[in-house]
Amino acid sequence: MKASTLRQAFRELTKELGTSITGHILAFDTETQLAQVQIGIFALDTNGNKINPAPIIECPVEFSGGGGWSFEHELNPNDEGLIIFSQRCLDAWIQTGGMAENPIARFHDKQDACFIPGVRSKKNAIKDFQNNGIRLRNEDASVYHWLKNDGSIESVNGAGYIKLLASGVVDVNGFLVQPTGAATSPVSVGAPTVTAASSLTVAGKEMNGHKHTAGTYVAGTTDVTGQSGDPV
Repeated sequence: MKASTLRQAFRELTKELGTSITGHILAFDTETQLAQVQIGIFALDTNGNKINPAPIIECPVEFSGGGGWSFEHELNPNDEGLIIFSQRCLDAWIQTGGMAENPIARFHDKQDACFIPGVRSKKNAIKDFQNNGIRLRNEDASVYHWLKNDGSIESVNGAGYIKLLASGVVDVNGFLVQPTGAATSPVSVGAPTVTAASSLTVAGKEMNGHKHTAGTYVAGTTDVTGQSGDPV
């Protein structure tokens, strides 16, 4: 047999050998964390005609975790990722975990797939990607929690923010808390009118612009007293 014939025969056989391939979610079951996934690349028959691969059902999805902790995130149809194929049948393991039986002599079969979300095409590349520490975010980065390389932390939800600066200062929508515990309310520019930007309420009382009735000064003390002379 010619070497070219052997190569062609081997090539045709390896087409059915599952290793890994990109794809996307069709449906996801939140209770079992099993997905129905679609291989993202057309197959070709011997005549060069495109074949749309059949969906893969009951595909375990990778969510990082261990030691009783899990990283949980949303999955929706068309979310992209990498499909990998087991070298043995997964049917029993999906049900029991641990050391499972090998009920069917399947090897590198496309039925025995796992899905790793997050491998993306250029079309779905993360927008406004920041190569700085770790950021957990939504698609448009209007909501995120960000641990930066300089040791600072930011949490933003589109309506407000909390920042722990590298210096140890905590900034909550402009309200600053120093590492010593001292706090500073933001100051509005212009007339001393109480605004949302300069408001500070303690026990139901507005502190900015808060005034007391004129009292009586008591000699020998620095206290401000009420009209009766008693401490306020």
